[in-house]
Amino acid sequence: MLCFLLYTPFFSQAQQPDSTGIIADSIYQLDSIGHDSLEFSIDKHVSDLDVALDYEADDSIILDMPSRKAYLYGNAKIKYQEINIAAHYIEIDLDTKDVMARGIVSDSTGDYVGRPSLEDNGKKYEADTMRYNFQSKKGISFGVLTTESDGLIHGERVLRDSQENIYIKNAKFTTCDLPEPHFYIKADKIKVIPKKQIITGPANLVIADINTPLFVPFGFFPVPDKRKQGILFPTFGESQAYGFNIRNLGYYVPVNDFLDVQVMGDIYFRGSWRASVSSRYNKRYKYQGNLNFETSSFKIGEPESPTYSVRKDYKIGWTYNRDAKAKPGSSFGASVNFLTRNFSKNNTTNYQDIISTNSNSSVSYSRAILDKKVNVSINSNMIQNLSTGELNMTLPQFTANLSRQMPFKNFYSKNETAKSFMRNLGISYQGTFKNELKTADTILVAAVSETFGAKTALGTPRLRDDFRNGVSHVVPINTSFKALKWVTVSPSFSFSEYWYFKTTEKTWDAVG
Repeated sequence: MLCFLLYTPFFSQAQQPDSTGIIADSIYQLDSIGHDSLEFSIDKHVSDLDVALDYEADDSIILDMPSRKAYLYGNAKIKYQEINIAAHYIEIDLDTKDVMARGIVSDSTGDYVGRPSLEDNGKKYEADTMRYNFQSKKGISFGVLTTESDGLIHGERVLRDSQENIYIKNAKFTTCDLPEPHFYIKADKIKVIPKKQIITGPANLVIADINTPLFVPFGFFPVPDKRKQGILFPTFGESQAYGFNIRNLGYYVPVNDFLDVQVMGDIYFRGSWRASVSSRYNKRYKYQGNLNFETSSFKIGEPESPTYSVRKDYKIGWTYNRDAKAKPGSSFGASVNFLTRNFSKNNTTNYQDIISTNSNSSVSYSRAILDKKVNVSINSNMIQNLSTGELNMTLPQFTANLSRQMPFKNFYSKNETAKSFMRNLGISYQGTFKNELKTADTILVAAVSETFGAKTALGTPRLRDDFRNGVSHVVPINTSFKALKWVTVSPSFSFSEYWYFKTTEKTWDAVG
């Protein structure tokens, strides 16, 4: 083989297999080469291609010099620039630059295996048979399967032009990954402009091979690429309780480089629905977080049934994290979650969310002032019991801490004990204001709903009486000094005071 390759200008060996003992001048045509794995490359100057065409096969390679064709058998592969083609059988025409690929029917199972696949710039296309021209970059395939925008497209016949646009006849668009999808959007014609849009002719939603009333005369679906505005393609399914459904249908809008908005929803054919709005914000070295709202309405049973019910739930979420470099000396963060008791059970399949009994929320701010001698912080938090609906809230807790100060550090006295006592005398302070509320989620929601204008939710009579608040002051004082030269004495004193804004009066009823 080595001699043959040296005397034949059309091919150069990329990886030399074991010697086969073929003499170069014995025949003009190399009938067959068999090996565990053979790899070759076609020289770019001979083939008129921009770069070399590499190919290999596990079974055998037949090189027909008079007709200038190559035949690859068994796990055949071709690589040209960013294009990779693989199939059980591949035929290459060196003059026209055409490639034909197909699979084979297995003798043992009768299945069609070794189906051709083409990969180009991260996109993969599978087909029953495939033809492609490396020079014109045009191709035609039959029985095609490819992915586009998180969905699968099945096509009876597919044409590919030199601009990588795809034209599909008798197409099915679905998110079901089965060979015969349970649901799909059927269209006679589809044009796919990669990373831009999908255009269809008349299209119809089909479920279990039954045409549904959902029909459009034409379709235009932008394909989001990175942060491009466009439709988010849904998934289709069926639920025993809620019927056929279209889930995660939405629209994405990148407002600017720092903010985006996404609207999504589910539609169930028996009248249930779910909708959500979410927004993310992220400014480098400044802040990042998200805001979301989700609501749903699920109908259980038939309206005529005595057990019929409608479950309405919602969830509000907000997170905010400020970068430490944004404002040195201060920090701010928030993680807020408020949801109805059965939201997780009705709207998620995450096991941990379903069994969780508590939801926690917190907002905190802290800052160092007065040359960092005083640190002030404001914190609010809430613990929501999803089983009982009980809320334990701190609204807010204000804390001021004065670091240890030594007002007499320059004190002078001839008495070393007195001097040490006064110089080491330190005083600090911690003041805390706390306002707590223990109530039920239904009461809080009702209070918020009834509050408009100048009133505040926490000022309604039903909540005002439930507040517990107060102020605490703690002043620690300590020092240290040496006694008898080898004994260190460290006395300390702490002053504490508490202020309460409510009192309870009890009297003795002698008559009762």
